[in-house]
Amino acid sequence: MMRILKSKKALFLVVLFVVFLSLYSLKTVVFLFPNKVYAHRVNSLENLEAAAHQFMGVELDVTVSIAPPYFDVNHPPAQSRGLSLETYLQKATELDITHFWFDVKNLDAEKATVLNEHLPKLLKQFKIEHSNCIIESTLPAHLQKLNSYGFKTSFYLPTLKKSGVDNVLNHINNESKKAPTTFFSTSFEELSIAKNSFKNRSFISWYGGTPHYSEKLQSRLHLYKYLYNNDVEVILVPLHTNKGDR
Repeated sequence: MMRILKSKKALFLVVLFVVFLSLYSLKTVVFLFPNKVYAHRVNSLENLEAAAHQFMGVELDVTVSIAPPYFDVNHPPAQSRGLSLETYLQKATELDITHFWFDVKNLDAEKATVLNEHLPKLLKQFKIEHSNCIIESTLPAHLQKLNSYGFKTSFYLPTLKKSGVDNVLNHINNESKKAPTTFFSTSFEELSIAKNSFKNRSFISWYGGTPHYSEKLQSRLHLYKYLYNNDVEVILVPLHTNKGDR
């Protein structure tokens, strides 16, 4: 009888360990929350193809050129690979990627005019719903017209972990009142601070920027907590491939 009890206990511990490893895996996170977890920094067609096996949504970095109007998929200061947003969206459509988070890196008043005019045309060309797209910038004033087009927009917050935080909070409050956006976006490490500082706001965030933090058990528990939080709409997680993070 004792031998049977010991065997059952050992089996229970093995099952518990397997369940723990499964829940710890980011693949499990993506499987459990397909509408809420996107792949982070997918800036190449190779990584886009890899992302399509797991994700329905991706985050990409875009720079805008004025003359001629052009959207480059790239994260400065990395050198451009000459990947146009048109080519990118065509491939994404073929792969059944349906949700996008556009981090616009160089937005100003002139480039916002190009973005407002030409991005809706590109999306219409590939039958991508505006409501499935988040447009993010550090300058929310340039996102207002996109709000009226049905896009979701996000104010990329400055860091909150520095001296003079009261001035930062006042700046954010002033900007968000003048130019409201759908979301505030901030790093996962600062999400708790942002949520405490800005009540009744919705957030998007990115997880895994600092491996020494994101690999800890505590951070995984926080990840599940925020995925179940109705105030957090999307969380980006790393796309681990041998293609790099381009």
